[in-house]
Amino acid sequence: DSETSSHCHFLALVLPQIKDSFREQSVDGDLLVSVDKVGELEELGVTGLTAKTLFRHIDTSKKSTEPVAVIESARIRLQSPQPSAASSSQSSLSSPLPPPPPLPETLRLFVSDFRNHRVQEWDALTNTFVRNIGRGQGNGLGQLNNPCHSVTYSPTDNAADTVLLVADFGNDRVSEFNLSTGEPTRSFGEKGDGEGQFNNPSGLAISKTSNPHLLFVSDHSGNRVQVFNISNFRFVRSFACGEGPQGICLFTNAAGREELFVAEYNSHRVQVYDASTGASLRTIGSSPGSGAGQLNGPYDVAVHRDSS
Repeated sequence: DSETSSHCHFLALVLPQIKDSFREQSVDGDLLVSVDKVGELEELGVTGLTAKTLFRHIDTSKKSTEPVAVIESARIRLQSPQPSAASSSQSSLSSPLPPPPPLPETLRLFVSDFRNHRVQEWDALTNTFVRNIGRGQGNGLGQLNNPCHSVTYSPTDNAADTVLLVADFGNDRVSEFNLSTGEPTRSFGEKGDGEGQFNNPSGLAISKTSNPHLLFVSDHSGNRVQVFNISNFRFVRSFACGEGPQGICLFTNAAGREELFVAEYNSHRVQVYDASTGASLRTIGSSPGSGAGQLNGPYDVAVHRDSS
């Protein structure tokens, strides 16, 4: 029983009426009970129990009247009550707690390692290094030169189709890698001021509200944001912004329109644009400085909708 107790971790409520099915015992000073009649619990919707599963009273001073708290093992699930005909005239289960959501198998973290000219992948749940992405410093396919930002994108629900897009700051391009293999697939862009050309691309954001999906790229030394069809990297449009646009992010407002937030590093502000037209909507931050509301080289942005 002590081995079973060490694996118990989750509480749910069971009818006081099944108190008669338990045999009380004391373990390490705590009042615990074990199950004699598993069948009665299964009729009430509790599955996966064994005769050695342990139970703890919520209130030991009122154990005859209070519900019994079931400490579930990892495999036990509490389902909706389905009382038998014999027990249907009695009370039903007392609002069972829902099971905790399962943790994802992995949470993949991608870090743009600017001065090491690579992107590192980590398992964010275990803090375990997984691999390096990129073939070292250079301008060949798969090589990186001061990668500044990266995003993942999947056009389908198939994990094999997911790619990693990297703002390759020093190579004036955007590079793409297959996320399953870590191998490079394609890149686009070159140094210049024309459509599809870059002067230090630094931020990436993806819009899935449009058809086709769109990739926004902040052009740090070009003082603009360019927009591309993400499926074929064809240029769609661009719009001017303040000096030194760096990190960017998209946000859908209450009217259902997307806004683009841009950290304008050399303008010491965050500027908000209409993502469809490029029209300036509002400015966040004032003159450069360290006072309240002032910014000094803002580097990145993130937006959170607070519904509280």
